[in-house]
Amino acid sequence: MIELNIEEVFTSRFVNEYTKKMLRKLSPFSLEFAGDDIEISYDDIQFILFNPFDVSQCKNEFITHYYHLTQFLLHSQQYFDFLKGRWKQESIKDMKLSKKLSLERERIINDVGNLLLNRCVPFNLAEVIRTNKNYYEFYKKVDLFFSKINDKLKGHINYNFIDGDIRSFIIKNINIKVCPYCNRQYVGYYSFGKKQKNIASLDHFYPQSKFPLYSVSLINLVPSCAYCNGMIKKSRLYPMKRIYTDNVEDKIYFRLKYKSIEGLLGYFDDFEILTSEHEHDLLKNHFFRHQEIYSTHSLDICLWLRKKNLHNEGYRRHLSSILKKNITEDELKMLLFETTGSASDVKNKPLGKLKKDILKL
Repeated sequence: MIELNIEEVFTSRFVNEYTKKMLRKLSPFSLEFAGDDIEISYDDIQFILFNPFDVSQCKNEFITHYYHLTQFLLHSQQYFDFLKGRWKQESIKDMKLSKKLSLERERIINDVGNLLLNRCVPFNLAEVIRTNKNYYEFYKKVDLFFSKINDKLKGHINYNFIDGDIRSFIIKNINIKVCPYCNRQYVGYYSFGKKQKNIASLDHFYPQSKFPLYSVSLINLVPSCAYCNGMIKKSRLYPMKRIYTDNVEDKIYFRLKYKSIEGLLGYFDDFEILTSEHEHDLLKNHFFRHQEIYSTHSLDICLWLRKKNLHNEGYRRHLSSILKKNITEDELKMLLFETTGSASDVKNKPLGKLKKDILKL
């Protein structure tokens, strides 16, 4: 739900220090991929340790191929179940639905690359995309090929190389206070007995069990709450937009659909909490169950809507007069809603995104 700017989070000092720590543990290695002998050098390991998803900067063909196969496998059966459910809700007829699903299967294969997939598992494109059964059989064969590569990789790169001290170092330096997946639960850390104790779970955005090459990649590690990480996300595969990005978009995700005047004014929870209908947001909402989980905050929303009536220039001047000091607009927002709606508040205060969107802060 919350996007974080790569440059702001991953300073050069942070990345360099992490890389030094990990290069003491990792060594160059070789393996076989589709009949080719692959060498992973120290430079390649250094690339993997930060952002191996930026394949435009990659000099090792295997790392690039691995990324593209990852993108293929993220489009799992669960993803297609989501698409079918969504398109059926849009009243798309069965014949047109089958055609749309076939085109989506073709798009995925073309995006990944026919030549690469053929090196892994020889196939006939027209036959594979014709039915869901055919596609899923092909998917399982690619998955099996990929698993054999990963079995070899795990001896050289795996999450066990990140010990408790390094995990604490990562959480401390990423330094976010609220889970970016749900924006509800506090994460972070505290000190006890001169040691750092972590509230956050350190999630692998791309599951380490499925993609061990990324198990130590800094940009694949997301401090999150235990519920999002362990109960919702687990190792499910969906092609979701990553949390860390070069371009953080300030767009509305939540909105309220009011059913009465009383709901509008916050006297009753007579409204429905809805999320954005942009492509990536629909998938995000489905995956993390945002609408369902946020419906438990209806009483909080009622309170904010009632307080919203006080969010005006007259009340600000009235408070300034009583307190004999100038109350700024941001101070008024903090008094009423415990947030200003700033980017910093959104990522560091629980429910900050919900408040910003529905109260238009």
